[in-house]
Amino acid sequence: LARPVLHIGGGSNLLFTDDFKGTVLHSNINFIEIINEEATGPVLVSVGAGVVFDDFCDWAAKEGLWGAENLSYIPGEVGASAVQNIGAYGVEVKDIIHKVYCYDTVEEEFVSFSLEECGYGYRDSIFKKPEIKGRYIVTHVVFALSREANPQLGYGHLRDAVMEAANQNITPAAIRKVIIKIRKEKLPEPSVM
Repeated sequence: LARPVLHIGGGSNLLFTDDFKGTVLHSNINFIEIINEEATGPVLVSVGAGVVFDDFCDWAAKEGLWGAENLSYIPGEVGASAVQNIGAYGVEVKDIIHKVYCYDTVEEEFVSFSLEECGYGYRDSIFKKPEIKGRYIVTHVVFALSREANPQLGYGHLRDAVMEAANQNITPAAIRKVIIKIRKEKLPEPSVM
């Protein structure tokens, strides 16, 4: 019998109470690249599963791309974000996912899943279903971002906080800065947990 395999992201939601009697995999697929940008429509960005999700949010904000800014400062990696359907401040990652690419450990081939095929729900996806959990290893995710301003400020007092901080100059980077400030004030610092 083959040893069990456990594929992990950043591991911020794991607690081992004993040795794992198998192989632990951690993605080292680290790239961010624009793969399609036309005059109109979404900017498609391909991101490796091992990229820290907040690094992707930072990159997108610096590029002036809208969509990921409300998800800033969520711990974990891009591959896990697609499995967990992370969300914060009125946005879920499914709102910006275009396609998820995986390695199928059963069929031993590379496959892709459209947004619809991922079966996203609140903090849920097909990748978490017991019958296929662990079968697919996310290799990279294609996100659909935008250069057109589309701030999502309907959550709580976010609009007021952004308007005060940005002084009418609302950009993805300005929203990201406010989100990070709010998260730091409300939540424990992940790096010291």
